[in-house]
Amino acid sequence: MDCKILLISIAILLMAGACQGLHHKNNKTEISSNNEKDQLTINDKGSMMDYLPLIPDSLTTPQERGNFLTAHFWDRMNFSDTALSLDTAFMEQGFADFLAIAGAADEDALRRGMRILVKRAAVSTETLAFMTHIAEKYLYEPNSPMLNESMFIIWGNELVASPEIDETNKIRMHEQLRIAKKNRPGDKATDFRFVDREGKTAKLSEWITAGTETETLLIFYDPDCENCKEIIKDLSMSQTLAQLQNSGQVRVIAIYPGADKALWKKKLDGMPAGWTVGIATEDIEEEEKYIFPAMPVIYLLDGNGRVKVKDLSATSFL
Repeated sequence: MDCKILLISIAILLMAGACQGLHHKNNKTEISSNNEKDQLTINDKGSMMDYLPLIPDSLTTPQERGNFLTAHFWDRMNFSDTALSLDTAFMEQGFADFLAIAGAADEDALRRGMRILVKRAAVSTETLAFMTHIAEKYLYEPNSPMLNESMFIIWGNELVASPEIDETNKIRMHEQLRIAKKNRPGDKATDFRFVDREGKTAKLSEWITAGTETETLLIFYDPDCENCKEIIKDLSMSQTLAQLQNSGQVRVIAIYPGADKALWKKKLDGMPAGWTVGIATEDIEEEEKYIFPAMPVIYLLDGNGRVKVKDLSATSFL
């Protein structure tokens, strides 16, 4: 299902609450999903959205409804039935639906929902490993349309706390969490040195005037990256970004974190004139000051140099 269509469908669901699966008694909800007969079987395979519980009438706001559905989304899923729990298409669609609903929940509810999912998927090492693969694909891989580092961190924290995870995957997840937690929103952006196109050496922090409202669009790019070229071209033609730059609300700093200075110089003419363009004078990636799973990587920093948005989509300025 297309992500936009999915999100619209979820929004309608959360506002209307028109689901089926649970029964009301005096405004209380009976959940019979622990009964084997009420759990999904291979004959039922279609969509997890077809088996959502009925939202209690007492829950009226989208967040209350999102909290409830996030906690009960997997109630009727029988993870012991590997014909379902190891079915790629079925489980990926189910997880995408779960994420769309969880996006309306608060952080505590999201954490509970992830904990429940980990616990239920941990019926075997195989099903938990398969669910982990799906979570990484949707929440962690840089080209995923549902990339969400905050959700991934919550998932990862719940996963490593599970007694069912094997040691190899636990070590791997700890490493992924360590990387994901770098330069998070609210953190001071890690400083580094670079040389600009005029040959002047500077530090990122020197370009940020503390206490001002001028934000910094920090773009890490590769001169040979076709995706970088397209996005930089789109941004250079953006009237929205131009207006923000002209009014002093945003400055743009584009940094090549690689070591091929000849390549960088050769491609400089293609970079927008109104941007500060530089090449790092230290190995940013080797020192893990920033992580570049795919180029370009875009940050929005506030006037004090703190990360406001990480992995910003260029469409925000188009």
